[in-house]
Amino acid sequence: MTTFGKFVSIIVLIGIGTTGYFFLNKKDKDSALPSTTKQYINDTYNFTIDYPNTLTTTTFQSFHNLSTTWRTFAQEGEQGIPIVSIPIYRIDQGGVATGKPYPLFFDTEVRIGVSNATSTCYTTDAGYNNQTVTDITINSIPFKKFLFSDAAMMQFMEGISYRTIHNNQCYVLEQIKTGSHYRDETMSTGTPESTLQNYYMQGEEIIKTFTFTK
Repeated sequence: MTTFGKFVSIIVLIGIGTTGYFFLNKKDKDSALPSTTKQYINDTYNFTIDYPNTLTTTTFQSFHNLSTTWRTFAQEGEQGIPIVSIPIYRIDQGGVATGKPYPLFFDTEVRIGVSNATSTCYTTDAGYNNQTVTDITINSIPFKKFLFSDAAMMQFMEGISYRTIHNNQCYVLEQIKTGSHYRDETMSTGTPESTLQNYYMQGEEIIKTFTFTK
């Protein structure tokens, strides 16, 4: 349990399939997240993670070049289970930019997936000769931190993949942003890059609350 659990006000019990979880509405003045948060508790894979109560959790959803695989750039044959996504901010104006505010599309979210493929958990992503990999500890849990990015045709996807092995399973937490850099003279200013980046960085604060319950 994280330090966010100072005041608990509401408990809602929800079950979906074989993955049981529930939410706690919580308040914590010391958090880098907004003062009121929810806690996602997964009692199948034995972890919790906190997020602002203005957001909602969902299953993995495809979005332009973002797929629904259990982790970004998972290798062919590397099977895993997509557990939960926490979408933070999304813009989707279709495929035509003319006369629209910038950006044409953008999405940032936190995703958590699990796999039995522990032998490849800490393997660098395919196509990366010099992928940046560092060690990081989150709530006493050792993770490997992988940076990734992919860009082409004025579209991009980048983020951080945090990976750890626990109870003979590979857990992957990903902070992702994807979108379009396209801009032309017909488009209005729209959302500044600094605002989009702030939404993306909120994903890091959410990931910092992750902890195992068993």
